[in-house]
Amino acid sequence: MRTWKVCLLGCVMIASFNSSAAREMKRTLPEPSASPAPLIGSESAPLYIRGEVTSTTRDNASADVAERERRKAQSDEDLVRYTYWLAIGTVCLFVAAGAQVGLFAWQLRLINASSADARTLAQATKTSSDALMRSTEAAIALELPVLRLAPPDLDAIDAPIPEQGAYGSSSNDGPPTRFSVVSEITCRNYGRTAAFPVELRLGWTVAKSLALEPVFRAVVRFSPSEVFRPTQAEPGEADRIHVHRTIEISDEDIERIRRNEAWLWLFGSLLFQDYMGHNRIQHFCWRHANRNAPGDSAFYFFASDGDPPWAYTRGPTSGLPEPPIVLNQEGRHANSEPPEPPPIIGDRLEGLVSHNTFRSRIVRNFRRR
Repeated sequence: MRTWKVCLLGCVMIASFNSSAAREMKRTLPEPSASPAPLIGSESAPLYIRGEVTSTTRDNASADVAERERRKAQSDEDLVRYTYWLAIGTVCLFVAAGAQVGLFAWQLRLINASSADARTLAQATKTSSDALMRSTEAAIALELPVLRLAPPDLDAIDAPIPEQGAYGSSSNDGPPTRFSVVSEITCRNYGRTAAFPVELRLGWTVAKSLALEPVFRAVVRFSPSEVFRPTQAEPGEADRIHVHRTIEISDEDIERIRRNEAWLWLFGSLLFQDYMGHNRIQHFCWRHANRNAPGDSAFYFFASDGDPPWAYTRGPTSGLPEPPIVLNQEGRHANSEPPEPPPIIGDRLEGLVSHNTFRSRIVRNFRRR
């Protein structure tokens, strides 16, 4: 009896639970639409899902839109603020760049002004130093030796003079003979200080006009103890340079000289050192011609005339030229070996010169102690 009651009570409770669950399900599920639901997954109606927006979804969407609008407004405001400060910074940079350009231009003006002052000072210094240099050179030039060589006599001989020993000659006032000799050349020092001769270079030729460059035939070297003292210290005294060179002239050239179609030229250069040890050169050129008028008796002697080229009389006056080209009587080189360099007086070597021709430029003197 008790078991039956328990079973009946359980059935009542189950029925009550099912009824309440059905009512709850009916309340939560949406009411079906009036139109019948199409078939799902058929050929006429494929599968699709339809969503419906509830009131909660609309509220959330409105909130999201408002949040996006707020963020966008904030971002635009930040962008405007950034652009504003960027424009201010750009203006400041432009002002700073303009100030730098102005400072640079001002510095350039100062530099130009200082450069002009420096140029003016340098020019003034150069002018002063040049004036001092010219003054010094003038003072030194007053003390330099002044050498002048006198034309020699041309004596007649019967044959070339021997290399050693005595020979005889006779005075000749007429045209040159087949063999002639220049025995000595006199030199006077008109300066205030002594001159120290190094070598004498001598050349001769028969021509109507000389070539542009001299070609020497003989070199006379002096002893290191040779001194040309000033003439003022010993009035009337002249230094004698012993040459003793034979001049051979062909018969054709002698006939040309008689007809005044050519002349005998004697030229050379004397290399010497001054009291400061500087090398200097004295040039000379003489023409052997008839000095009497036509119709008078012939009177030939050497004189400085005939307008020779520049290199014979006004060539370089300082420095040490290259060894000369020495020719023999046949016009060939006297030796295949270059001549030895001339002796240098004292313990200083100055005026070393490098040039290709007799008229080449002189290299600045230097001193080696």
